[in-house]
Amino acid sequence: MQHRRKSQVKGQAISRPIPAVHESTEHENQHGTLKSSSFSRFLSNFPLIRTTFLASFSRYRKVPGWSPNIVTVILILIMIRISGAFLSPIEDCDETFNYWEPLHYLVFGYGYQTWEYSPQFALRSYAFLIPNYLIANVSLWTMKSSGRIVLGVWEYKKLMFYTIRVVQAVVCAISESYLYDACVWRFGKPSARTLLLFLMTSSGMYRASVEFLPSSFAMIFVTFATAAWIVGDFQLSVFGIAVSAIIGWPFSALLGIGMLIHIPIRKGIRTFLRWSFLHGTMLCVFSACVDFWFYGKPTLAVLNLIMYNVFPKENAGPDLFGVEDWKYYAFNLVLNVHAASLLLVLFPFLWIIDFVKDVWPTRKSASERAFFLTPLFVWLLVMFNQPHKEERFMAPIYPLICLTAAVSLDDFLNFLLLNSSFSSKEASNADDSKRQRGFKLRLSVKNVFVCLILLVSLTIGVSRMAAQIIGFGAPMRIYARLSGEELMHGAGPSRMAFLPQSVPINVCIGKEWYRFPSNFFLPSHRFQSRFIRSGFSGLLPKPFASDTEGNSKATAVEPPGMNMYNQEDPNQYWNATHVCHYYVDYVTNDPADDPINPIPIEFRAVVAEEDFLWSEKSPQFYRSFYIPFVTEPKWIYSKYRLYRNLKLLPKD
Repeated sequence: MQHRRKSQVKGQAISRPIPAVHESTEHENQHGTLKSSSFSRFLSNFPLIRTTFLASFSRYRKVPGWSPNIVTVILILIMIRISGAFLSPIEDCDETFNYWEPLHYLVFGYGYQTWEYSPQFALRSYAFLIPNYLIANVSLWTMKSSGRIVLGVWEYKKLMFYTIRVVQAVVCAISESYLYDACVWRFGKPSARTLLLFLMTSSGMYRASVEFLPSSFAMIFVTFATAAWIVGDFQLSVFGIAVSAIIGWPFSALLGIGMLIHIPIRKGIRTFLRWSFLHGTMLCVFSACVDFWFYGKPTLAVLNLIMYNVFPKENAGPDLFGVEDWKYYAFNLVLNVHAASLLLVLFPFLWIIDFVKDVWPTRKSASERAFFLTPLFVWLLVMFNQPHKEERFMAPIYPLICLTAAVSLDDFLNFLLLNSSFSSKEASNADDSKRQRGFKLRLSVKNVFVCLILLVSLTIGVSRMAAQIIGFGAPMRIYARLSGEELMHGAGPSRMAFLPQSVPINVCIGKEWYRFPSNFFLPSHRFQSRFIRSGFSGLLPKPFASDTEGNSKATAVEPPGMNMYNQEDPNQYWNATHVCHYYVDYVTNDPADDPINPIPIEFRAVVAEEDFLWSEKSPQFYRSFYIPFVTEPKWIYSKYRLYRNLKLLPKD
């Protein structure tokens, strides 16, 4: 690397101190005041929020150039994320049975339990459920106190489900906005603009931002921690990583490796250790207390999960649930983060060039990129080498991919077109008018190139989001129609003269058990989902023990037949199939697909059906994206159906 690089270059402000709040207030008054606006008067009632906004605006104002202000960014991202809360389907059965179902049990007293929640294994912490448990109860109390529950119990279960999703979507949008603001301050507005567009157009972010999964929780808090780290709020960044790892997903601590090196250098090893011990101990004690209450014994679920994954027992461990090669993650990153994932190659490429010719104007700017952007690649190196791969394991790094791609793209184009040493200020002061015109031309070429990349990312992102919603949203729509139309929001079944409320209604599910969107999509305990025997031969979730069975704390009861080997339990099936009132199934025209429908054909009535993309028969490229008039002819649909047993539920 050439040694002509200085610690600071005149005319550049690579490291800018965060202004105090009173400075930002004065600065705002000079630029079309924030103070006199109605929004600012509203913020004056909330001093902490006001301080945060003023600090953010101050960082924004101090950096030259143009980019959307922080309020605009928050509003844009909130609108996009909330649309995902209402439209994005549940695609992972772990989300349903490991999180929505235990939460449903905590709120309503019944739901499904997986082996991970068995006290014998205790791999999942109930502490992760507590925030959404509080949101669910607050929303339930609000709806009841407002007197708006007029259509039945299904209405407030549905509203509760979407309220939880919306709250998570808003929190995710705020954390992304914080990362954007940090990028403005540290890397400049061109990088921040690109980052914003990558976040907005990522189909992976669209889905992960509302998924009730530890990986999504980790994504939100890693984003928050990274933003705090970039702007110098080091203690806040340590806290964010601690929350992500201890309450969310322990392996997300790997993304704090840069902080582990950088913060002790800046603040001292003792300070870093004190912060880590304080936040880690506080969160571990909270998690241990919550799990002691629910499991009925001392345990630390985060430690149990690490031991299960890192030191598995014989014939057990994550590899039991499938292994994939490196191409699985490579393909899914392109699908979920699109152009940003491909642009990651620019980062190592720039470092290679830097050994020959300086890419960055100062050593400080180079070291900033080394610290803030490399944890992403450590994560990729570790996860790509794990045999067991799942798409959601990449979710914590989606925002970091967008950040690294945005910064690397801007650095590369600056180096290639603007040569990094000829700033716009220098160009304006140059005597040679041709040189000025050449600079402006190169700047225009850079902007056009960035716009083309973002246009491609936008097209792919919207197309991918539409494919997921249109092609795979049928299960949630079918269960919504079952509860809303067929079961009349809990007052049904429909079109029957009379059926005593004491008669349970059985909704049977066979091979489609893993697409069941949770008991939040069935009105009440009277309407019970039943798993019947199908082609699946692994271990199924089982109902939590009922408190009415004499158990003071059902979560502490050891369910029979649970095991960590995915071995089928013969007692997990419901054998009284002759009293299936409804049956949900995925029907294809494939002769090899022999559906097991428990309802006799002469009493079988299709009361609802939705198109569902038949993945196996649709070409891979066309099923991955939705392009009107192009992909539709290539899509092959099957039917997702709801059957009614007319023998048990005759129509009027």
